[in-house]
Amino acid sequence: METSHPNTRAVQITHIARDVLYETEKPYAADFSAPEKTGNHIFEVKDILIKDARPNKDNFRLEKNGFCLLNSPILATFESLSYNESDVLAYYQQMEALVLERFPEYSKVVVLEHQLRKRDVGYPEAVENTYNQPARLVHHDFTTRGLVLRMKLSFPNKVNEYINKDMDFLNIWRVLSGPNNDWPLGICDYTYRP
Repeated sequence: METSHPNTRAVQITHIARDVLYETEKPYAADFSAPEKTGNHIFEVKDILIKDARPNKDNFRLEKNGFCLLNSPILATFESLSYNESDVLAYYQQMEALVLERFPEYSKVVVLEHQLRKRDVGYPEAVENTYNQPARLVHHDFTTRGLVLRMKLSFPNKVNEYINKDMDFLNIWRVLSGPNNDWPLGICDYTYRP
């Protein structure tokens, strides 16, 4: 697979294969220890072309493409979000304000959780720190049911306020310090047709 455009790269992506197993059993993976097995994934590797979306960031809209790219100042560091509760709350308020400013159709924004990733210099072969590493597999973060289960963990006393309500779930990804040249986030455009 050849590419001559500077913003396009040929890469291999790994995703769950379309296997007969999944006709009778849903794919699953647990990120916690389980008494039996923690997953049933069968993987497939594909060659694809990916494009850097940043040069065309103004062309992407959440309602059309399933994502958008926004600029926002970074008011936190990896360390402050790891160890300082007041910085975490300030960061949540910043993200809530960003969403409300960019999407005025929303009347309320509630942060579910955050996850920090910091690539170990030995990743992926040898990881020596305890930080979450970049995700290597094509995935989506939640099913609708999985989101409700996660909400029950994050909002145990308020989850009923949100169940059966009209709501959207948005992920916000950002680089806290850069550049991010070696494990960038990949996003699939909703309008893409192979």
